[in-house]
Amino acid sequence: MTRSAERWIVLCAACLLIGCLGPVPLSHESLYPSEFIKARDLHDRLIESGRVEEARSQARQLLVDERSAVNLTLAARMEEDVGDSIALLDEAIDVDPEFAWARYGLAFTVLKGECLERYEESVEHLTWLLAREFTQERNPDLRTRLLLIENLSRLGRSEAQAEAMAKYLEYSPNDLTTRYGLAYLLCIKLKKFDEAMRQVDFVLKSNRDALDAAMLRGRILWDSGEFNGAVDHYETLIDRHPDALLNLGFLWERHLEHPAKAIDYYERYLAYDGPNADQKRWYDRTFTVPNRIEILRGEDR
Repeated sequence: MTRSAERWIVLCAACLLIGCLGPVPLSHESLYPSEFIKARDLHDRLIESGRVEEARSQARQLLVDERSAVNLTLAARMEEDVGDSIALLDEAIDVDPEFAWARYGLAFTVLKGECLERYEESVEHLTWLLAREFTQERNPDLRTRLLLIENLSRLGRSEAQAEAMAKYLEYSPNDLTTRYGLAYLLCIKLKKFDEAMRQVDFVLKSNRDALDAAMLRGRILWDSGEFNGAVDHYETLIDRHPDALLNLGFLWERHLEHPAKAIDYYERYLAYDGPNADQKRWYDRTFTVPNRIEILRGEDR
């Protein structure tokens, strides 16, 4: 084998190794380009002091000087019109596909403007950024992950959303709002009841007063077929939320086949006037529950 061939084999092996290791993390200068950060912070200070038009004028002047990826992204941040902002960010990415802030800005603006046709593209940009360890000095990594979660939610990609939420919680385990959202998604959309229960129990261990999580725990038991467990759990909540009584009525009627108990809970639901009484849905209290009571009483005759 010639030396040239040996060098070629070594080069190919090195390339394969680099590929296996994944994308190279962004350099510090890519994460925090000094000219971008300096101008961005200046514009933000102007806006905070009420000098919005001055900030916009400065950003537009940058484009007169040079339509670089940095200047285009800075100008996009100041645009009131979402379409104009996206056009500038598209141009910035065309000029420099490696400029992380243009990709992040586009994903943020697409979500802000509810541009449904570009959500998939936003997911690609955010995935690209996270693979390269894109962070923000004010809130490392988390904003990008939350943006990804929201984009996936809008797209209805529940499996991918759950994975993104679980990854986010590795970085921010005490974000109980996101953890509750993951539990809800796992239960309602994905029917992964064991994992949903683990997540909701974490929330309740951290905050016993988390009523939404407590109500969701009953739903997980119910949907997983543990009807008696759901009844026992909702019994602990009947003084805190009217839906606990409503759900007990449904459980006794539909699954535990005890019409008299179902009627009792339905009537207590209609009469309930405690905490969160305003959350009794008009349709339930006007039609659903009275109709169920009438039918059950008719069946007893």
